[in-house]
Amino acid sequence: MPETVHLQDVVAGCRLMQRDSQKMLYQYFYGYAMNICMRYSGVQDDAVEMINDGFLKIFRQLDTFSPRQADYEWSLKSWMKSIFVHTAID
Repeated sequence: MPETVHLQDVVAGCRLMQRDSQKMLYQYFYGYAMNICMRYSGVQDDAVEMINDGFLKIFRQLDTFSPRQADYEWSLKSWMKSIFVHTAID
């Protein structure tokens, strides 16, 4: 993510369904999501499908996210991880 862009601003843009913000969030956390989904799948094509399904859920449920820790990114990653894990299990 560019240094001039803050994660909170990207999340706010995603809440407004702005495509550029969604693309930035997707690209920024893609590797993180891939690591999680590969643990459950082992097949890259299946993991990519889980990632895409997970991000759809994230974009739809982003209004329910509220940071619980002082570190915003860590809090967001924890919330996203639970969505990816549940998506992989489903």
